[in-house]
Parts: sequence; structure tokens; C-alpha cells
Amino acid sequence: MKESGDKTPTVIVSTASPFKFTQSVAAAVLPADVLAGKDEFALLNALAAGTGWAVPNGLNGLADKPVLHRNRCAVEDMAKTVLALLDL
Repeated sequence: MKESGDKTPTVIVSTASPFKFTQSVAAAVLPADVLAGKDEFALLNALAAGTGWAVPNGLNGLADKPVLHRNRCAVEDMAKTVLALLDL
């Protein structure tokens, strides 16, 4: 506000959660035998058990939810694909 004079109320939040990067975080803080053979969904629960933190509501039960979007594209086609999905 000091520099721009903008008085618009603003909220800044961080979405960084160890549960968004489950495989990397679990590998850093849990023993290898706990990780062995587990997929991303199982790792959510392993990370929760190993840290005592609750799996966030948005991720809890994710494995049981239907897949809504199956579109895939090459990196070089990403912009075109997003625009097509948005009908732009």
C-alpha cells in the first residue's frame, strides 16, 4: 500500500503442504520400509501416521473419488489444449 497506494483488502495464503508432495516428503522423513510398494494414496496415510498430522480434507478419500478429467497432451501443446478446454 505504501508504494502503490492500493487499499484493496488482500489475503495472502500459502498452499504448500507436505501432503501435496507426498512422495518426496515421505521419502525424506519416513524409513524406506514404510514406503516400499506404496502408491501416492497409501503414502498419504503413511505420512499422516508417521508425522501425526491429519490428511487435509481435500485429499482425504481422494482414491475413492471418480477421475473427472483424463485429457493428456504434449508439453508443447499445453497452451492450445487449455484454450480448447476453456472454449477460447
